[in-house]
Amino acid sequence: MSPTFTIPNRLHHMTIRHILLPCSLVVVLFVGCRKEDPITQPPPAPPDPPPTFELDLNGPQGMQLTAGDTTYTYVDGDAYSAVYQVGGTTGTPSTRYYIAGLAGGDEGDLVAAIRIGTVTYEGVQVDIDDFYTLLATGAKIVAPATTGGQGVEIEFLDADAQLWSTRCGSTAQPGSGFTITEMEPGYDGVGAFARIVAVFNCTVYNCSTGASMALTNGGAVLEFREF
Repeated sequence: MSPTFTIPNRLHHMTIRHILLPCSLVVVLFVGCRKEDPITQPPPAPPDPPPTFELDLNGPQGMQLTAGDTTYTYVDGDAYSAVYQVGGTTGTPSTRYYIAGLAGGDEGDLVAAIRIGTVTYEGVQVDIDDFYTLLATGAKIVAPATTGGQGVEIEFLDADAQLWSTRCGSTAQPGSGFTITEMEPGYDGVGAFARIVAVFNCTVYNCSTGASMALTNGGAVLEFREF
């Protein structure tokens, strides 16, 4: 048999309702007045730090230089990619010079580079020992790299995409300097290469206007290739 419950009288029943009603109001009011938790947005990500460059033979390839009052830094793997090229003349004898630098931008333009020359050779290929000798440690001169001497050319694009180069003005470079402080030779599936660390200073010229500007505190870690 199911248990039964009885309310002794109407007064008792009224009393129960009188007690429950205020409790229900209190609950409703409490819920309705509860403060909503504020919606918070995640903080913005901090800006990427500027690229750093070190004269480390085992570090990423790159160039850094101060032109006027502005320091430019180009590091492989940041906004730029390391590139290398060769050029020269054919005939008897033939000559060859080497370019290494950084490319960037939508068109993949060369934004900073060093040219080193010149190797003179017979036949179809440069002797690898001559290639390594050209890039051996020691001081070189800032001079045309494409005319048969042992010269170095330096160039870069400024913030306005203006080309500045040692080859766009006077070949005289009083007070300039270029020194290869370290060199590591190697050979892979592409061919022979030489990775160098170099420091330099010189005068560069705007290739459009002819204006000149001092380039100081230059440094480079670059890989030159013979292929």
